[in-house]
Amino acid sequence: MAFAGPAEETADHAPTDLAAEPDESAPAASETDAPPKAEKKNNAGPTGVVNLNTASIDQLMALPGVGPSLAARIVEFRQKRRFEEPKHLLRVRGIGKATFAKLAPMLAVSGPTTLAK
Repeated sequence: MAFAGPAEETADHAPTDLAAEPDESAPAASETDAPPKAEKKNNAGPTGVVNLNTASIDQLMALPGVGPSLAARIVEFRQKRRFEEPKHLLRVRGIGKATFAKLAPMLAVSGPTTLAK
């Protein structure tokens, strides 16, 4: 095995000054590291509530993310057992915690359905 000789004399071995002034052409860390500001949207979305125990399939479909299949499963569930509270919607296949959290302000188990898009 051959021994590698000393480093070439032309290599720059000057110590690196890590505290040197930043390059003026590079953007400052605060300009590149900050997350972009979220734009406020004026999408109020649907207003009102849907009574899970009396709403029609069409009324249930007015809820964001609820299509005909999920609406039908909600109706099928309530025919076997009334919704005692909105969180019981989690018992319906296809409704997870994230979906329920999005829908919760628009859910009721008594009173009229007043949801309007």
